[in-house]
Amino acid sequence: MLRNGREALQHLRTLDLRGAQPLLLLDVDLPGLDGYSVFDALQKERPDVYKVVFTTVHGTEDEQLRGLEAGALDYLVKPISLRVALEKIRRWVGR
Repeated sequence: MLRNGREALQHLRTLDLRGAQPLLLLDVDLPGLDGYSVFDALQKERPDVYKVVFTTVHGTEDEQLRGLEAGALDYLVKPISLRVALEKIRRWVGR
Protein backbone atom coordinates (compact mmCIF):
# COMPACT_ATOMS: atom_id res chain seq x y z
CA MET A 1 0.00 0.00 0.00
CA LEU A 2 1.30 3.43 -0.93
CA ARG A 3 1.01 6.00 1.86
CA ASN A 4 1.52 9.31 0.10
CA GLY A 5 2.09 11.13 -3.18
CA ARG A 6 5.87 10.75 -3.06
CA GLU A 7 5.62 6.97 -2.75
CA ALA A 8 3.02 6.89 -5.52
CA LEU A 9 5.25 8.89 -7.86
CA GLN A 10 8.27 6.75 -7.07
CA HIS A 11 6.27 3.58 -7.74
CA LEU A 12 4.76 4.89 -10.98
CA ARG A 13 8.20 5.90 -12.25
CA THR A 14 9.44 2.33 -11.96
CA LEU A 15 6.55 0.46 -13.54
CA ASP A 16 7.35 -1.54 -16.66
CA LEU A 17 4.29 -0.72 -18.74
CA ARG A 18 5.30 -2.54 -21.93
CA GLY A 19 3.40 -0.08 -24.12
CA ALA A 20 0.28 -0.02 -21.95
CA GLN A 21 -1.41 3.27 -21.08
CA PRO A 22 -2.83 2.75 -17.57
CA LEU A 23 -5.70 4.71 -16.10
CA LEU A 24 -4.89 6.38 -12.77
CA LEU A 25 -7.55 7.55 -10.36
CA LEU A 26 -5.40 10.14 -8.65
CA ASP A 27 -6.54 11.91 -5.50
CA VAL A 28 -5.81 15.63 -5.51
CA ASP A 29 -5.22 15.70 -1.74
CA LEU A 30 -2.45 13.14 -1.34
CA PRO A 31 -0.19 13.75 1.67
CA GLY A 32 3.45 14.57 0.97
CA LEU A 33 2.95 15.45 -2.69
CA ASP A 34 -0.44 16.42 -4.09
CA GLY A 35 -2.05 14.74 -7.09
CA TYR A 36 -1.42 17.69 -9.39
CA SER A 37 2.31 17.53 -8.61
CA VAL A 38 2.40 13.77 -9.16
CA PHE A 39 0.67 14.15 -12.53
CA ASP A 40 2.92 17.06 -13.54
CA ALA A 41 6.05 15.04 -12.75
CA LEU A 42 4.72 12.04 -14.69
CA GLN A 43 3.89 14.22 -17.70
CA LYS A 44 7.44 15.60 -17.73
CA GLU A 45 9.14 12.22 -17.30
CA ARG A 46 6.75 9.93 -19.19
CA PRO A 47 4.60 12.19 -21.40
CA ASP A 48 1.22 10.85 -22.47
CA VAL A 49 1.83 7.47 -20.80
CA TYR A 50 -0.81 7.68 -18.07
CA LYS A 51 -4.49 8.50 -18.44
CA VAL A 52 -5.42 10.42 -15.28
CA VAL A 53 -8.73 11.10 -13.60
CA PHE A 54 -8.52 13.33 -10.54
CA THR A 55 -10.67 12.55 -7.51
CA THR A 56 -11.30 14.92 -4.62
CA VAL A 57 -13.84 16.42 -2.27
CA HIS A 58 -13.19 19.85 -3.81
CA GLY A 59 -15.92 20.26 -6.37
CA THR A 60 -15.74 23.95 -7.20
CA GLU A 61 -15.77 24.95 -10.83
CA ASP A 62 -12.26 26.40 -10.51
CA GLU A 63 -10.88 23.17 -9.04
CA GLN A 64 -12.51 21.03 -11.72
CA LEU A 65 -11.17 23.29 -14.46
CA ARG A 66 -7.72 23.18 -12.89
CA GLY A 67 -7.71 19.39 -13.15
CA LEU A 68 -9.03 19.32 -16.69
CA GLU A 69 -6.65 22.04 -17.85
CA ALA A 70 -3.77 20.05 -16.34
CA GLY A 71 -4.61 17.31 -18.85
CA ALA A 72 -6.83 14.94 -16.90
CA LEU A 73 -9.50 12.93 -18.70
CA ASP A 74 -12.01 13.84 -16.01
CA TYR A 75 -12.47 15.06 -12.46
CA LEU A 76 -14.62 13.12 -10.00
CA VAL A 77 -15.99 14.77 -6.90
CA LYS A 78 -16.34 12.58 -3.80
CA PRO A 79 -18.47 10.93 -2.67
CA ILE A 80 -18.55 8.96 -5.91
CA SER A 81 -21.33 6.58 -6.86
CA LEU A 82 -19.76 3.18 -7.51
CA ARG A 83 -22.11 2.46 -10.41
CA VAL A 84 -21.37 5.79 -12.08
CA ALA A 85 -17.62 5.43 -11.48
CA LEU A 86 -17.57 1.94 -13.02
CA GLU A 87 -19.45 3.15 -16.10
CA LYS A 88 -17.07 6.08 -16.52
CA ILE A 89 -14.05 3.77 -16.12
CA ARG A 90 -15.39 1.54 -18.90
CA ARG A 91 -15.59 4.58 -21.16
CA TRP A 92 -12.16 5.96 -20.23
CA VAL A 93 -10.44 2.62 -20.76
CA GLY A 94 -12.00 2.37 -24.20
CA ARG A 95 -10.31 5.61 -25.32
